[in-house]
Amino acid sequence: NGRIQVKPVMPFLPNEYQEVEYIESSSTQYIDTGVFASENNSFEVKAQLLHTDTTSQTIWGGRNSANSGMQQSNQLSCVKSSGRYQFVCGNIHVATGMYDTNLHVFNAKKNVLYIDGIKICTASSAEITAKNNVYLFATNTNGTIGFNGGAIKMYYCKIWNNETLVRNFIPCYRKSDGEVGLYDMVNGEFYGNDGIGEFLKGANKTILQKCNIFIGERN
Repeated sequence: NGRIQVKPVMPFLPNEYQEVEYIESSSTQYIDTGVFASENNSFEVKAQLLHTDTTSQTIWGGRNSANSGMQQSNQLSCVKSSGRYQFVCGNIHVATGMYDTNLHVFNAKKNVLYIDGIKICTASSAEITAKNNVYLFATNTNGTIGFNGGAIKMYYCKIWNNETLVRNFIPCYRKSDGEVGLYDMVNGEFYGNDGIGEFLKGANKTILQKCNIFIGERN
């Protein structure tokens, strides 16, 4: 005697793409976001490290130098030697918090890092004038790839420049050839693997997973 209303709560990808729960790197895959590292960038990434005992790994990163004090960097990495997160928004990194293999939401509001809504640290902010794109799953050091030895699952990624959302990445694959990557809902573009090999993928997301269902009285 009732009626069912199905209301989307998330945007739908174009028909050429199938949304999945996550994409997974195995150490040689990465994605160039096309966004310059900047002290005005903010990030929100839902991700899970799959191990902590092999090598250093990066969730996002773009920098001009590896030398502390002159990095010109926006980066969140996990450093094997210390077992800690390394966060940079300028020239000097902050080592903070022991990283693990749990699923987390990493939120960097410019130079302030939150994990699962809890403030972790504040990095010393500095103007970033070098033009190096931020990579996901690896660090771009002025064109050289590094800190990409780990396996990471990524469930979504959003990037802002000041208050403007410039990337809204959704894990997916292209139906025509099965290539796995991220679809940017802001610019309507698919970003595939810029590294070697292929990303793994999670299960397909169904239409009902992207909707709220309401049951009410019939009009």
